[in-house]
Amino acid sequence: MTQALDIENTGNLFEDNSEKRTIHVRIIQRGRKRTTIIDGLPQELNFKIILKDLKKKLNCNGCIIDHPELGFAIQLAGDQRQEVYKFLEGTS
Repeated sequence: MTQALDIENTGNLFEDNSEKRTIHVRIIQRGRKRTTIIDGLPQELNFKIILKDLKKKLNCNGCIIDHPELGFAIQLAGDQRQEVYKFLEGTS
């Protein structure tokens, strides 16, 4: 259930406009509960501000995790894939 979103860096999210990054939006399901994990974001971003804005717009809980394989990532409660794509593209 892993989907990747290629984002052309335009706007405030990234500093270098010529750079292209792959941001992974993953869904982990345990029983009936789903969790959305966003990784691949540049480490120089302020994850607290992004998380606060996502939690407010999506009406869900979330946290910043230090995953052993992924590094720092944002974890959100529920299946938030489509809303996260809109947020990262800047259309929400």
